[in-house]
Amino acid sequence: VHMTQVTDQFEFQGYIDRPEDRAITLKQLHRVITFAKEKCHRWKDTATSEESKTAGVRLNPEIMNMYHLHHWLIGPATLEKSCAFAELLTNQKQAPDWCVSH
Repeated sequence: VHMTQVTDQFEFQGYIDRPEDRAITLKQLHRVITFAKEKCHRWKDTATSEESKTAGVRLNPEIMNMYHLHHWLIGPATLEKSCAFAELLTNQKQAPDWCVSH
């Protein structure tokens, strides 16, 4: 069920050659956040207790972080096509105005 929801919501749009052209828009980011907020109650923190204070805990928007998002959304969504997550949001070049990295 989980993978079907991910692949239905974030369908591959096409490869974008240069990583520097794989920015996402604020609207696209909000789409990701909305999906994560709606689904995270079904996700658990899979880290060990040495790695996370919330190990094994069911997630909610208040404790969800990029590690959780990568485990439950970004990794599974990009695995089959071996693509960047931005390529699930657009097939158009999107150069950033600024950069935030994790």
